[in-house]
Amino acid sequence: MRKVMMMIGLILMVTIVFKQPVFADDDEYRKYEEHELEEENEAVEEGGEVLGWGTVAATAAAGTLFLLRRKVSFFTKIMPNGKPFFIQLLRLLTKWHISIGAIAVTLAAAHGILMYMAEGELTANEYVGMVAVGLMTAAAVVGMVLAKNKRNSSIRATHMGLLLTSGIFMVFHIVFS
Repeated sequence: MRKVMMMIGLILMVTIVFKQPVFADDDEYRKYEEHELEEENEAVEEGGEVLGWGTVAATAAAGTLFLLRRKVSFFTKIMPNGKPFFIQLLRLLTKWHISIGAIAVTLAAAHGILMYMAEGELTANEYVGMVAVGLMTAAAVVGMVLAKNKRNSSIRATHMGLLLTSGIFMVFHIVFS
C-alpha cells in the first residue's frame, strides 16, 4: 500500500511540476504557442551559428597544413628551438588533415540545414553559403583522389583552387550575414 501511495504522489508531483498552463481564451493560448515556437527557432538558430563557427575553426585547422608545409623552414629559422614542435605539428596535421576536412564539410552542411530550419527562407547570403559548401565538397572529392595520387600537381592545384574559391565565398557569407 505504501508503494502505491508513493507512486500516486510521484505522479501528482510530476503532473504539477510539468503541467502546461491551459487558457480558456484561444488568443492567449496562441500567443503562448507562438512564444514557444520563437524560443525553439532561436535555439535552432543559435545551434546553427555554433556549427558555422565550428566550420570556420575546422577549415582553419585543415588549412594550417598548407601554411605550415610552405613555411616550416621560415618558422624553424626564426625559432630554432621550436623545430621539433613544428615538425610534430606538421606530422599531426598531415595525419588528421582528411578527417578534419570531412568534419568541416559536415559541419558546414549541418550549419546550412539548421539555419534554413530557423529562418525558413533563402536569401542571397544563404546562396553564397551553399556555393561555398558545394565548392568544399568538390574539393573534398578531389582531395580523396589526391590522397591516392599525391605526386600529381594538377590534382593538388585543383584541390587548392577549389578551397581558395570556397574560402572567398565563406568570407563573403560571414561578412554579409
